[in-house]
Amino acid sequence: MKLLPGADLQMLRETELISVREFSPLAHIPDATAYESLYKDAPGVRFMDGDFCFGTALINQNLLHVGVLPEYQGRLFRLLPDVLQWCFTVSDQIYAVMRPENEKVLTFAKRFGWLHLPLASARTSDLAGGPFEIYVLRPDVPRIPLTAAERRLHREQQRQIAMIRTDQVDVLLEFA
Repeated sequence: MKLLPGADLQMLRETELISVREFSPLAHIPDATAYESLYKDAPGVRFMDGDFCFGTALINQNLLHVGVLPEYQGRLFRLLPDVLQWCFTVSDQIYAVMRPENEKVLTFAKRFGWLHLPLASARTSDLAGGPFEIYVLRPDVPRIPLTAAERRLHREQQRQIAMIRTDQVDVLLEFA
């Protein structure tokens, strides 16, 4: 498995449609042309298994968008170090917005130590298709808190992040 440059927008849209049908059937996904114009200039990568593209990611205004075919979702962790390295070449702080019903992706985020933003998450109920859970990825945050001490540090970091200023949350929500 490897990463290749350039997002596959058709793949991203298709996986987003799958997610919407499962978790939020009333949410709106733009048609293919509008989707292309929305994300065509965003930096991205494709997830490859040999010559087969099984997923893609892009970053648009510091928001990480990831789409993986359902049959490959449990295997993305193999590429996680490469994906994070790529993310932090784009920006030193990335936000991931997730549906609270999507237990697989929330478990994935928690397992790898992504910081939850409860204050920002609580304010997303007015967004189309919301509410969402918002996580932040930064290079200085431990990825996999394994020991009790690492888990305590992780909880403390989450508390500190939750105290971000309201205007920063407003800016974040404008992007979602």
